[in-house]
Amino acid sequence: MTEVREGMPVNEPTNRAPLMVLAWLWVLAPFGYGVYELLVKIPALFGS
Repeated sequence: MTEVREGMPVNEPTNRAPLMVLAWLWVLAPFGYGVYELLVKIPALFGS
């Protein structure tokens, strides 16, 4: 069984929205940059 320690929050709701925004930006920023670079280089692939 697990023991409950006094003074420890049991089920306090936490606001994880800022952490989620940071995590998504951490993923989407490099992805977006990669897509941008790909779009810039597409004309060179077709000789334009």
